[in-house]
Amino acid sequence: MIGGLKKRGKRSIDWWMTKKQVLSRMFPPAAVVMIGTLASRILGIAREIIFATKYGAPPELDAYQAAFQLPDLLTRVFVIGAFSSAFIPVFASYLETDRKQDAKKLADVITTWLIMILVVLSLLIFILAPVLVPLIAPGFDEVRRQSTIVLMRIMLLSPILLGMSNVLSSILNSHHKFFAATLSPIMYNLGIIMGALVFEPLVGIVWGLGLGVAFGAFMHFAIQLWPVARLGFKFSWDLDFKFEGVKDVIRLATPRMIGLAIAQADMFVDVILGSFLPVGSIALLNYANRLQTMPVGIFGMAIATACFPVFVQKSVKKDWQGFNQVLFKNLKYVLFFTIPTTVAMVLMRVEIIRILFGQSGKLSWFETRSVAFALSLYAISIFAQSTVYILSRAFYAVQDTKTPVVASLISVGLNSLLSFILVITVQHFSMLALSYSIASLVNMTLLFVMLHHKLGGFKINSFLQSLLAILSSSLVMGLAIWAMRYGLQNFLDLSRVRDLAIEISICSLVGVGIYFVSMSALGKNEMGNFLNSFKKGKKC
Repeated sequence: MIGGLKKRGKRSIDWWMTKKQVLSRMFPPAAVVMIGTLASRILGIAREIIFATKYGAPPELDAYQAAFQLPDLLTRVFVIGAFSSAFIPVFASYLETDRKQDAKKLADVITTWLIMILVVLSLLIFILAPVLVPLIAPGFDEVRRQSTIVLMRIMLLSPILLGMSNVLSSILNSHHKFFAATLSPIMYNLGIIMGALVFEPLVGIVWGLGLGVAFGAFMHFAIQLWPVARLGFKFSWDLDFKFEGVKDVIRLATPRMIGLAIAQADMFVDVILGSFLPVGSIALLNYANRLQTMPVGIFGMAIATACFPVFVQKSVKKDWQGFNQVLFKNLKYVLFFTIPTTVAMVLMRVEIIRILFGQSGKLSWFETRSVAFALSLYAISIFAQSTVYILSRAFYAVQDTKTPVVASLISVGLNSLLSFILVITVQHFSMLALSYSIASLVNMTLLFVMLHHKLGGFKINSFLQSLLAILSSSLVMGLAIWAMRYGLQNFLDLSRVRDLAIEISICSLVGVGIYFVSMSALGKNEMGNFLNSFKKGKKC
């Protein structure tokens, strides 16, 4: 098992020089990533609010969501798959062994081949769009099908731009430069918002939204050009596929790319089944999905991104005790934030949807309640989705990218089966959210069990104590929010936006206060520990 992992000598991923430097660097980047992710997610919600306010759930938005699938597949498989788990470790290993020329050559070769692959595949999809769209959304009528074809062809610019952009992000992250890379998704969301507000009035909803995605991808790329140039990197076209580092990247990336392709099947299943449901179902499901991914991104993705280098350093040094400490401390942080978030989101689901999407009158009361119900079903797995990010990074750190693929394959298969059964039985888009949550819980459980086996066991007494405190405090918080909502209904006119905002604010503030007081009463100071971890020099 772990003891048998190959030694890689100087080429091993020994990025961060000393223990003090590793630990001090971990959470300042986490602060940057979390704040940037929060801003990006807020803009993502703002984008959906603009869509709901301007359009509601028209057939064009169904087409918009369906058109994203193939461009998004290219981005996830060839961009995220290649760089989140493969390029950064190899590139950083060159930097830390003073092989800067090799690092630059690796970046040039990978970028060259990535651009070529993405251009060829994008052109192929562009040509075959009339054939592929009916396969992605077989239940669409001719109007939605044609809109999807046009949107998809415009959006195919985005994987190419995002591919180049993620090369830049990987270079910056390897140099511990997180700011520009964190700004890039913010710029992407701003571009899409511009599509709805600026381009759409000029060229119509289909072309406007499509151009917004392409423009957002361009800004995602452009914002990082200058910071990378300051590091002395200048791209050169290089086709040297036999360069030694390329093999390492392919070896690490292949399982991850397969896993992401499998995971993307979840979205394809949603679109395929949603296309047979009433018009607007795909768009309505997306409103709920967008909201639930916000805490997942802020807490799960951001913390996992920041702790990954520490996992790698502990793995290289065979410090498995330290590895476990980092793992469970970050799992506690994730659960500390996500479990009460789930409780609050479930209890206030209708209020949240009404104040964000329901005030324009574009969504009917039935649609508002349907989105709220889907949100609550998504929310029950927020902690699981966030935990999967941490557990997956732990596997990547020990150079095991295959196990997460196996877990993902099982969960995707389960999600597809449940989605088909539930949608056919209930005939409502919210069932897609329920099946996704069940599959996420299974994915988390499989990863935890397999990591336990790989590392030869966990010492989890302290973790279980914290988990029990989090669950108990979340329950107390939930009861307080429920009582507060019931009481405020007698004093507020919840048909008015102002009173609705007052109810949400009071319930949220009271709930958060009670949650912290309850945690403190149980002797747990997770929030204080988390905040202290942002300070340089603090041990993670």
